[in-house]
Amino acid sequence: MKVSKDIRNLLDNTISFSVIQALRYIIPMATIPYLIRVLGADIFGAIAFAQAIMIYFSLLSDYGFNFTGPRDISINRDNLKKVSEVFSSIMVIKVALTIVGLCILLVCLATIPRLQEENTLLVLSCYGVVVSRALSVGWLFQGFEKIRYYAIIAAVFQFGYAVAVFILVKNVDDFLLVPIINSASLIIAEALSLIVAIKVFNLQIVVPSISRIRIQIKEGFHFFLSQLSLSSYTVMNSVLLGFFTTNRVIGYYSAAEKCIRALEGLLQPVVNSLYPYMVRTQNLSLLNKIICVTSLAGILSTVSVYFYSNLLVEVLFGKGFDYSADLLRVFVLEWVIVFPSAIIGTPYLVAFGYPEYFSKSNMLGTGAYFVGVIVIYSHIDPMNIIIITLISHGIVLVWRLFGVFQHLSPLKFRRISR
Repeated sequence: MKVSKDIRNLLDNTISFSVIQALRYIIPMATIPYLIRVLGADIFGAIAFAQAIMIYFSLLSDYGFNFTGPRDISINRDNLKKVSEVFSSIMVIKVALTIVGLCILLVCLATIPRLQEENTLLVLSCYGVVVSRALSVGWLFQGFEKIRYYAIIAAVFQFGYAVAVFILVKNVDDFLLVPIINSASLIIAEALSLIVAIKVFNLQIVVPSISRIRIQIKEGFHFFLSQLSLSSYTVMNSVLLGFFTTNRVIGYYSAAEKCIRALEGLLQPVVNSLYPYMVRTQNLSLLNKIICVTSLAGILSTVSVYFYSNLLVEVLFGKGFDYSADLLRVFVLEWVIVFPSAIIGTPYLVAFGYPEYFSKSNMLGTGAYFVGVIVIYSHIDPMNIIIITLISHGIVLVWRLFGVFQHLSPLKFRRISR
């Protein structure tokens, strides 16, 4: 059977996104067992705590442009002037927000006692990840559905990061090299991608008007709040544990979480490539099939990891991480919820014109998460945090499903049911 050009392009972008995500999650997973053995759970936990904080600053730098950017580029891809205006305005805003974020971080380091306990150079070294997000033009390649170029550059520098870690990090005294190598590899990769994007897409650097900047800020704000809400029951876990427990406990929790995020990260390429494709084609039939396949994959993966969690943790992290295996056995239930929820999110609700359900689902999940935190406030530990995280994800999925069925006409329902 002949495959259409659109489907071939979709497959190409999905594979390219998969390469990026695989390298972004699997290569660090290859270095984590080594780092845990060399640095120990305490130092590894300190790095994980600092990196979790940086994700919030990265969200500020991204400001929802990973949603509005691909959409605007996909719609205007044949209008070079319009694309250049969108590109220039987004980059100006991202750089400005990154500078604001650095000022906020410096104030936090000077005023928050818990952060003062951490190595200041360690925290500041991790901020390089935020700088790389300011330079990132992955959203631009995504909008043009030409993600292959971006994937190649990401592949080279992710491999470079892994090689550098194995060569340079030899003992606990080398712990600062971990965030430095990570930040340097990401910044160089994103800077090179920026140069390639300008050349490949013949972009013109223009001074964006105040009105254009206001439009981008207004449109991105909705998605920024949504992503901030979503992060509350993902990234917030490590931050909370950092303030209420010890670095060693964070190390045990982070080891289990890395396993979960590795597979979830492989789902993101499907979401990223589907989003601009669905904006253009509204192909409900294909979307329904993908939801079924990913949901089944989530169930099968959950069952496998549940029964072999002890073996998996011992192989990856060595002996002494039994607590991580116990956490993983519960944490893995997240896959059953997140796999269908992610596909229903932006590829359906946002792409088909119902972003309010996507945003509200995240906000409801956030509300449930913070209510749960209040309930367990005097008993904050990794297992309780994981339980309220699962509940929050479940609420998100239910609301997104409600949004889907609320707006399905009988015709659309018949098309999806085929």
